[in-house]
Amino acid sequence: MRSCCTAGGFGADAMNGPSSIAGAAQRGWALTVVVRVVLLVAVFAQLVFLAGRYRLRRDMTAEQVYTLTPSTQRVLDGLQDRLLIECYFTADDKLPASVQHQRRELRAVLDEYVARSKGKVQLQFFDPQSDEVLRQKAERLQMQPDVIENLEIGELKQQVLWQGMRLRYGADRQHVIPRLQLLPSTFQYESLLTPAIKELTVVDKPKVKVLAPPLQSGSRGIPKSWRQIRNVTRYDFSDLDLSDGKLVPEDTDILLLVRPRDLNDRAKYAIDQYLMSGGKVVVFADTDDVDIGNQDHRSYVVWPMEYDSGDSKVKFVDMLATYGVELRTELVADLFRGNNATAQAFMARLVQTTTGLQHEQVFYPYLFHPLGVDWGSEQVAVQLATDPQTKQVDRERAAQYQAAFKHGLKNDHPLALGQTIGPDLFWPCPVDLVDKLPDGVRGDVIARTSPLTLLEKRPRTLNPFGDRAEPTAMFEALQRFQATIWGKLLAEPRRQVGLMVALEGTFPSAFAGKPLPPRRPPPPEPLPDPLTGRVGKEGEPASAQTDSDAVGPPVTGEGAAAEDDKDKDPPFRERAEPGAQLVVVGDSDFLRDDMLTYVYLQQGRSLVVGPASDQRAWAFYNAILDWLVQDDDLIALRSKVGTDRTIRLGEHDVMAGESAERFLQRVSRKAAILQWVNVLGPAVLLLVLWLVVAIRRARRKAAFVGSVQ
Repeated sequence: MRSCCTAGGFGADAMNGPSSIAGAAQRGWALTVVVRVVLLVAVFAQLVFLAGRYRLRRDMTAEQVYTLTPSTQRVLDGLQDRLLIECYFTADDKLPASVQHQRRELRAVLDEYVARSKGKVQLQFFDPQSDEVLRQKAERLQMQPDVIENLEIGELKQQVLWQGMRLRYGADRQHVIPRLQLLPSTFQYESLLTPAIKELTVVDKPKVKVLAPPLQSGSRGIPKSWRQIRNVTRYDFSDLDLSDGKLVPEDTDILLLVRPRDLNDRAKYAIDQYLMSGGKVVVFADTDDVDIGNQDHRSYVVWPMEYDSGDSKVKFVDMLATYGVELRTELVADLFRGNNATAQAFMARLVQTTTGLQHEQVFYPYLFHPLGVDWGSEQVAVQLATDPQTKQVDRERAAQYQAAFKHGLKNDHPLALGQTIGPDLFWPCPVDLVDKLPDGVRGDVIARTSPLTLLEKRPRTLNPFGDRAEPTAMFEALQRFQATIWGKLLAEPRRQVGLMVALEGTFPSAFAGKPLPPRRPPPPEPLPDPLTGRVGKEGEPASAQTDSDAVGPPVTGEGAAAEDDKDKDPPFRERAEPGAQLVVVGDSDFLRDDMLTYVYLQQGRSLVVGPASDQRAWAFYNAILDWLVQDDDLIALRSKVGTDRTIRLGEHDVMAGESAERFLQRVSRKAAILQWVNVLGPAVLLLVLWLVVAIRRARRKAAFVGSVQ
């Protein structure tokens, strides 16, 4: 019975076995899939949770451009209170695709600040376009939106972009960034944000005295001043008062001389003795004051400017020469244009095209950037020494050029910030080092012009557009202006001049061996008093007064002596104490309020737009201040640069006489060749690989068939 049952049971399983086994297998497979999916979802959920709690980024760039610098980390470590960053941003989903990458970079660097601050930095985001109250709040904070062009479905539209910030530190400190520029990389945002954060945390601010005389201006000119340079909140700015023979206060950390004018000998003595005390002096020099005009009319009238007052015995340029600086009262024009006029500061005229009014950049050689180009390279020297007609190279002259010309920017100096393009300069004057520096003084030329430099004496006008505000007349006047200045350049030898210098050491005094100017000028010779003076007969001179002739008792007391002691100067210093530094820049216009606030970029009835200073001017100005007070953190931060990895199809060879049209044709041909290489290259490579494989297979097949036979 047992065996029968067993046999029967076995027989039933055998009869139903395949279907039951298959069903069990399917159920097991389904269960396995479900379990694996659940486990996979659990793993992903855990990864998302961990990623939200812990961030890990790996910067694979060679220059570590996506990594916060140690300078920023030290600033964050020094935070004692909470730092709240309020971001008034247009929502990311409302941005054009062309700028979304820049916004992602900005959000990434802000997240890095939060992660590296150990909870001391917090973020808040507001969209002024989503709420009228938020928009009004942003406007009360002086924030301003940008208007950008957005190309959607073949239609060009203008779109408003809000990107401002307010940094609030502790209970009572704040810093507003009205308009944060869209930038392509993390380190560029860092170079703007970290200095702003540091400004909020500084307690004892270095004291900066500013001597900036009022500017001359024409009747149509826009009021000009230098108030913007006082808006670096980590420094304590105040005006320098040298009236009544005052000296520079002893607690001054930096002295700024912004286009000094009509200086008398006593003021120069005060500046000299401050430098001798180990002080730090910056001179933003200029040879002229150019009145640009307004939005309705561009004049470019030149107003002469003199450094010295009429009664000066010590000239300002001679005073700087004593320290090792050669300052010349000439006007510099740099005619090097480079690729797409990159050497020129922005100035454009409006021209009518089939698509409406368009900006056409104007070549105006009095506005330019110093360039980080090795002008003493063999390639540049050969181009300069090549005859444009015969194409023959004067090898002797090329060797002279190669030995004489220097790099446009001294990139190993902190003030150059490691950049390839320096700040905009407007109608600058030459600044260089003297042939032999004084003993104990070290100096560097930070920036130089290109070899295509022209020096001129101050003209009456620098207007390249003529007097008639009519497009055709303006274009003809511009052509005449450019032809004239190129003709002047061809008649001059090739030269290169300095634009910025920095010196330090034990400077000699400019007043050594000279009479020292008194605090107050000597009083005029008094007229004889008839009550105290003895008068002779008519026609005879009065005799000298004697004590016996005086009326009343003699005056006694210490009032006069006390007043003399009060006005007495400190001991004269013939040699500067260690730590003295001097920076001289051959321009001051690039720091003017009207340049920094883009006044001349606003559209009016004038057909000319520009000029204006860009961000490099402000970065360079801040670098000077930080270098003088030895703020190594901010200097290192501003000196961080990324490698330009843009693929360039050619360089505009201006020195060899290549026209812009020929350059564009050459680039177009090269681009077309590269395009065909990209299209046909992969196909040809696959065809070659197929042929190689086919030939190898045919050979192996033939060998196998031969072995079988």
